[in-house]
Amino acid sequence: MQFDSSGRCVNMPAMPIVPTNANVRSFPVAERRPFVWIWMGDPDLADETLIPDTHWLDDPAWKSVGDQFHLKSDYVSMHENLLDQTHFPFLHPGAIGTPEYARSKLKVRVEGNVVVIDRALLDSPPPGVYGVPTGLTGKPVDRFSEARFVSPAIHTAYARIVDNHDANGAPRTYRFNITHAFTPETNGSIHYWWFNSRNFNLDDKTADDYLYAASDKAYKEDVDALEWILATVQSDSEPQFDLNFAPDKPGLLMRQILDRLAAAENRNRNIAIAT
Repeated sequence: MQFDSSGRCVNMPAMPIVPTNANVRSFPVAERRPFVWIWMGDPDLADETLIPDTHWLDDPAWKSVGDQFHLKSDYVSMHENLLDQTHFPFLHPGAIGTPEYARSKLKVRVEGNVVVIDRALLDSPPPGVYGVPTGLTGKPVDRFSEARFVSPAIHTAYARIVDNHDANGAPRTYRFNITHAFTPETNGSIHYWWFNSRNFNLDDKTADDYLYAASDKAYKEDVDALEWILATVQSDSEPQFDLNFAPDKPGLLMRQILDRLAAAENRNRNIAIAT
């Protein structure tokens, strides 16, 4: 069978006359490799300019490693996990987090519906996930990082590792882009994709293998923690309540944005129903 863009069947084998009620619901989609984005709201409001930029995943100037998980958690908790960087040296010691990074000050700002975290850690050895691919393990570098809650479906992080003692006599900068993407399955389960991308030594398979292994280990630790938290919350006989501290500010801002977006979506839906 063939369907047109509206979902109406226009050709059915062995039937010259197609039944008028032969149709399927269709949704606008857009391909941004390796993702296919789907707009499940009002088709007239679909706007491809709203799709977050992840061009480095399909850019020959970048090399990416990645994988996926299916986990028993929710996408809000995953965003909170990624925005709470204080857990890095405790849940991911060595590979991603360092005590110095945990103590470094963060700056939080909101740009429209995006939450941005900035950190700078100067003259300090990088963690393994950056030190091994760059060959700078144990050497003092300047590390600049930016993490972004971009949308309910995307979280991105950018790292600049600056070697001020490079052999050529001038500072050398290494860049990493980390992409996290989620598709909710139920209120308690999600599909999760991660990518670690770099713009240097693209043919270094050793770097590929290390970045994959270190990232996979860290994100499995996140999966284990998030599934444990959800199971504990669901089985806890005590009343649940929030206890928030200063490092929770990015997650709280993210929740406020999600609440505002959901409220606006519900208003638009109610208006459409009323008219």
